[in-house]
Amino acid sequence: MKKLLLLVCALIISLAFYPESDQVSVEISIEDPMELIEITCPIDGYILWNQRQDTLLANGNGTFKQTYPLAQASPFRIKIGKLRFRTLFEPGQHYNIKLEGQQLLFSGKNAAGLTLFSQLKRPGYTFTEDTKFAKDTTAAQITGKIGDLIQQEKEQFQQLHQQGSISKKFLQLASRDIDYYYAKKVLDIILSKAASKQPLDPSLVTLMDKTLEENPIKLSGFIPEDWDYYVDAAIIYKKTYELQQAGKISREELDELYETGELHHWRLSLINDQLSGQTKEQYLAFYLYDRAVQSRFEKSLVGIFTSFKQEFPESPFTPYIKPLIDKIITYHKRIESPLSDKVKILDGSTITDFDELREQLKGQAYYVDLWATWCSPCKREFKHNMAIDSLLKNAGYQKLYISIDKASAREKWIDNIKYFGLEGTHLLASKAFVEDFATHHSLQKEMMIIPQYLIVDPEGKVVSRDAPKPSQSDQLGAVLDSSRR
Repeated sequence: MKKLLLLVCALIISLAFYPESDQVSVEISIEDPMELIEITCPIDGYILWNQRQDTLLANGNGTFKQTYPLAQASPFRIKIGKLRFRTLFEPGQHYNIKLEGQQLLFSGKNAAGLTLFSQLKRPGYTFTEDTKFAKDTTAAQITGKIGDLIQQEKEQFQQLHQQGSISKKFLQLASRDIDYYYAKKVLDIILSKAASKQPLDPSLVTLMDKTLEENPIKLSGFIPEDWDYYVDAAIIYKKTYELQQAGKISREELDELYETGELHHWRLSLINDQLSGQTKEQYLAFYLYDRAVQSRFEKSLVGIFTSFKQEFPESPFTPYIKPLIDKIITYHKRIESPLSDKVKILDGSTITDFDELREQLKGQAYYVDLWATWCSPCKREFKHNMAIDSLLKNAGYQKLYISIDKASAREKWIDNIKYFGLEGTHLLASKAFVEDFATHHSLQKEMMIIPQYLIVDPEGKVVSRDAPKPSQSDQLGAVLDSSRR
C-alpha cells in the first residue's frame, strides 16, 4: 500500500510541473467487468515499440482514468483485453471513451474523428499483404490500388470536417497518419520485389523517390505511428538496393557483413550519412530497439548503443534500450561456459527426414520444438519452458529441439542452446531434412512456418503436429492427458 501511495504522489508531483495545456487526460468506461487496461504512450512525441506502457486499474465505478504530460499531438495505443486500438490525442484535451462491443466511442472535441481513426485497419506488411501486389510490376498499378485506399480513408475525414464534426487540425493529423502508413506500404511493396536478382522497373524506382519527396523523413510536430518503419525502409533498404545497383556493394558482401557481425556498423554509416539531430536520435533509438528485441544477440549493437549514448547523453530513449543491450552482454558472457550434461546433440548430417529421426528415437515420447536462431517468436517461447517442464515430465515426455538453421550457423546454434538453457535432445536439421519436413509435416505444405510444436508418442507416431506452444501450458496439459488415454 505504501508503494502505491508513493507512486500516486510521484505522479501528482510530476504532473504539477506541466501546465494544463501540456497535459491530456483520459477516462475509459467498460461495460463488462475488467481489472485493467493498457495504454502505450509516446516518449517525447514518438512511440518506441510498446515501451512506456501504462497499466490502468479500474476505480470503484468501473472506469479507468489517467493523465499524461503531452506537449504535442501524438499517437497513443489502447489495449482492452484482446482488443487493440490506435488513437491520437492533442494537448489540453480530456477524452471520455466508452467500449461498446468491439468499438471505441469517443465524446467531446473531434469525437467522430477519433472513433473513425480507432477503426482504421492497419495490418503489417506480411506475406499475405505481399501477395495482394505480387502481380503489380509498374508504378501505375501500385499507385492505382494504393491511391484508392488513401482516397477512401481521407474522404471519410474530409466529410466529417465539412460537417463541422472535426477541426481542420485534426483533419491534418489524420491525413498525415494515412499518408505515412501508405507511403510505408508503397516502399514495402517495391522493396519486396527488389529481393529478386532482377533490377526494378524504372517506374518503381521513380515512385520510391516521389514517395520520399512527398513524405519527408524529417518532421516537425505530429509523428505518425508508422514513421519509424517508413524511415527504416527508406534509408536502409532503399539505399542498400541503390548501392547494389551502382555496383558499390554486392549481395555476397552483404552476406559476409552479416556473418562477421559487421552489418549493423555498415548500416550505421548509412544512418550517419542521411540523418542528423532529433530525427537521427528517434530513428536510431528505433533501430537499436528493433534489432536488439529480435534476440539475435549481435555484439555490434552494444558498440552502437555506446555511441548513441555519447551522441545523445540526455536521450529519453536510453532507459528503454539498455535492458535489451544488457541481455546481449549477458549472452556473450554465458556462451563461454561449456554445454550442460543435460544437453544431447544428435548428428544431423546423417538424418535426412523426420520419419528416420522418429525411428531412431522410438521408445521415448517427445515434445518437439521446431525453431531457428533467427526466429524471434521461437525464442520468446523459451521463457515459458520452465513452466512446462514438470508437465512434460509427469506425462512421460522429453524435449526434442529441431533447428532449421543452416550448417554455417552451427556455432550460433550451440551458443543459443547455452544461453537459453535448452535441456533436452537437439538436432541441427540438414537441408534434406528441412525439405522433407516442409513437404510432409509442416503446417503449410512446402513451407516452413516456425515455431511449430509436435507431440510424438513412444512408438514414433505423431500425435499432434500443431501442439500448443509452451506459453499455452493449460492447453498443452489437456493434449498430453488425452494422448495418454
